[in-house]
Amino acid sequence: MSARSEIRPRGLMFHHFWNADHPRGQGAITAAQLNAAIDALGIANILPPDEWRARVKANTLTPESTCLTFDDGLRCQYDIAEPVLRSRGLRAFWFVYSGPLTGEPDRLELYRLFRTIAFANIDAFYDAFFAIADEAMDAEERRRGSDRAIVSGHLPAYGFYSYEDRRLRYIRDVVLGPARYFMLMDTMMKRRNFDIAGATRRLWVDASMVRTLADAGHEIGLHSHTHPTLLAAMPVEAQRREFARNLEIVAPICGRRTFAAAYPCGSYTRETMAILSDFGVEIAFRANLAQGFGSPMEIPREDHTDFLRDRGL
Repeated sequence: MSARSEIRPRGLMFHHFWNADHPRGQGAITAAQLNAAIDALGIANILPPDEWRARVKANTLTPESTCLTFDDGLRCQYDIAEPVLRSRGLRAFWFVYSGPLTGEPDRLELYRLFRTIAFANIDAFYDAFFAIADEAMDAEERRRGSDRAIVSGHLPAYGFYSYEDRRLRYIRDVVLGPARYFMLMDTMMKRRNFDIAGATRRLWVDASMVRTLADAGHEIGLHSHTHPTLLAAMPVEAQRREFARNLEIVAPICGRRTFAAAYPCGSYTRETMAILSDFGVEIAFRANLAQGFGSPMEIPREDHTDFLRDRGL
């Protein structure tokens, strides 16, 4: 077992699931693997959201204490993971960014689906992406984007990323920036006649599904409106608008304000924590185990990829 996975209080973070109706993208798992993770954790150690909050505030978590968290409001989670939780009598945190609920699809999720279903495998996508990126970058940008030492050190807290995963994210976030990256990916989709409307029809939950989860006792937490990859780099007021809009949309659906949040892509600052506190958030989750259990606004999470790999599941 790796040091990242040593027993200590933390959330277990899930994203993508696959079955006959949802494609098997990079990192996606099955209902059987979710059940195996629950068994490995020990169902008695998995706390429902309200009890997790109470124990965090009272500082009474044990090393084995954990909670289940689902990020991004994905339809595959609702279709595949929710029935597993229901059958096991478990409740979880669902961190929903609200753009898709207002007809504003998240580009990064669209791009993930594109590379999943439009290419034979992830390596074929990376070959195509790095080729078009090289065409768009100048000589200095190409040098930085292919510097193995720099790229290998990017996002060190995420041990499950391959070198190519890190290289794409470094080029996307550091070299190109959002606007140029979006332009390149949109060009790739156009060249392959990718049907965006058809492909995204089952990507995210809708308002009725969010309400069903809330009514069943799950906690629908804040996760921003547009899911920026580098929230920490945004001006404070732009960060505030992200979460204000998120709260404005999600709270009426659930019939209540939430006490929880997760930072999109694990990116945040002290100002971000203060903004969330202003909105009534009492606990917030990071996206890795790089630090120990900090304040209630910096709760560590282990990615399901690391958890399953370390246990041979």
